[in-house]
Amino acid sequence: MKRLLVLVLVSISLFGFSQESNKMNFKNGEVFYNGNVIKFKKAKKIAKEKCPDAFKHFRIASIKRGITIVWGITAGARAVGTIGNAITDPDAAQIISSAWGVSNLGIVILWSETSRKLDIEKGIQVFNETNWE
Repeated sequence: MKRLLVLVLVSISLFGFSQESNKMNFKNGEVFYNGNVIKFKKAKKIAKEKCPDAFKHFRIASIKRGITIVWGITAGARAVGTIGNAITDPDAAQIISSAWGVSNLGIVILWSETSRKLDIEKGIQVFNETNWE
């Protein structure tokens, strides 16, 4: 019985927890490298050193995050200003304009973040497919 238990534990430790080395995964907005969670910045650095094609996708994802932040700030400020004008001057056109601005903001941020995640996934796929050893 003890031998069976030792055999099971050894087989689990050898095969059950083995990870493919030098592989990246992207789950729930986190990047995993060799089974550990790493920051996106570190994933970009690793890709830059080992796989320039994957780094291109990561760089595009970073640019999209910057565009999302800038767009969010400018469109949010514009929507707040328009809503403020709609409160002081309750014109139907102002209210529609403010609602349109807020909905545009949400749509653009949703599109940009979805597109960014797809670029990260493409970069990880290229990184994993590249044979750089």
